[in-house]
Amino acid sequence: HRKPLTCFVYGTRASEAASTLEDTPGVATYPSPVRAVRALAALWKYQAYRQRLASGDGLQAVHGP
Repeated sequence: HRKPLTCFVYGTRASEAASTLEDTPGVATYPSPVRAVRALAALWKYQAYRQRLASGDGLQAVHGP
């Protein structure tokens, strides 16, 4: 599996660098480091939820024992 890659670019040539990165498959750019970290956290939570569903534990977490 490929790992997600998030980027925050800043500086005098930030928009040029962001445009180049946005054209790269599998790379997401964000306007702040906080947004980039939040996106990675959301991906991790989603992946963990999918694993729980696949193992059958996810339904119990949603509907109770």
